[in-house]
Amino acid sequence: MYGWQRTGRKIMYDTSPIRRGLCIHQRKIEKETTMSKKKLDLGPLLFFAQPFSESRAGWNTYKNACTTAGKAGYVGHQAQLWDPNIVDITIACTSTSYCNERKAIADEAGCPMLEVANHVMTDWLNFAPAYKPQYAAMMKKDAPIQEMWDHGLDCTLKSIDTASNLGFDRMAAFSSGTLFPNVYKWPQHPKGLVYNSMDLLARRWAKVCDRAEEKGVDICIELHPGMNLVNGGAFKYFIEQLKKYTSNWRRFNLILDISHFILQGMSMEDILDFIEEFKDFIKMWHVKDAQFRPDAEGGAYWFFPWISAPGQFRSLGDGDADYPAVVKKIRDLGLDDEVHATLEWECSAKGIEQGICEEGPAHINAWIAGEPTPEKTAARPHGDVFDDFASGSAGNEMIAAMLGIDVSEVKEEPADWSEQFKSKAA
Repeated sequence: MYGWQRTGRKIMYDTSPIRRGLCIHQRKIEKETTMSKKKLDLGPLLFFAQPFSESRAGWNTYKNACTTAGKAGYVGHQAQLWDPNIVDITIACTSTSYCNERKAIADEAGCPMLEVANHVMTDWLNFAPAYKPQYAAMMKKDAPIQEMWDHGLDCTLKSIDTASNLGFDRMAAFSSGTLFPNVYKWPQHPKGLVYNSMDLLARRWAKVCDRAEEKGVDICIELHPGMNLVNGGAFKYFIEQLKKYTSNWRRFNLILDISHFILQGMSMEDILDFIEEFKDFIKMWHVKDAQFRPDAEGGAYWFFPWISAPGQFRSLGDGDADYPAVVKKIRDLGLDDEVHATLEWECSAKGIEQGICEEGPAHINAWIAGEPTPEKTAARPHGDVFDDFASGSAGNEMIAAMLGIDVSEVKEEPADWSEQFKSKAA
């Protein structure tokens, strides 16, 4: 049963007996209709992380974002718990009435909250010391790293409590971890580095799993660069380490996002095998496309702008993902009642209006219905940036700290610097 069905919706503005009766009757109809369908068949959800911004028209308040998404054809959304403009976890972790009020805003705007995620704050749990300048800006907290990790643990526990109070039994997250700066074995790893990093991460997640068991919430990890858990092999190893520290390890699960596998050079056959192997752990799904087109200039390693990368995220239907095959696999394995089809949009070539509002629902609805993928369209000019929602305040001081130089040595990037890199969005 979905969380919003368990908690119901609070009538906030019109308390007349007739209006209350109509609303209760309508909710009953919606509930019965929803319960008769599997999650996948309800239609597309939208992850609000990328489009939501106080400076973006139509997406600048929670109510406006829900209205815009609902009009675009999304039947619900996945709410990001790191943004207090959506849900303030410092209040929500102890107040079910506040949680009901936030959900009522979404309901009345036409795009209910059906899932939650907190990738940002769970990533604070045990981030790599090499990344401390960026995390200090993101967290607005520059302190000894153990203190920053403990703040991440507190936020993660509050997020679990919040998910429960909102009526949900799962939450998407990042694994965090200290290993990624050493993803390549040069400089050479000291013996015990990987073992100790995974052990440290397991000890920290064990505390979260124990809280998750208490609250009845599954943690759904997105296998993602920058973390310890970047692929199925790392996840499989980590589960064995987690078992050493908690009997509640089954609360540690997966959100499927195949775009990151594409950027690792995995084939669709490999990806479908991954879904088969980890089917018992897959509890959520981000529908996101990507392309990997290595050429004479490079492959997986790329420091320059996204639009010029051989491997980059794309709007649905423009990348290498075979989503009809993924939907078939999900149905064959009986996961269609475990996962919603939740769009996470990231793309440099197309903007939010085109990639999210126009094309997102059409593609997902076609794939769910077993219909052909809509034809590709040409990208229109836009000014949207998809990955600035957790950047924090950057500046010369951060660059100096990252490079190990004095701030006086930092030079301003030329205004036209990025223009020298040509688009590789096929």
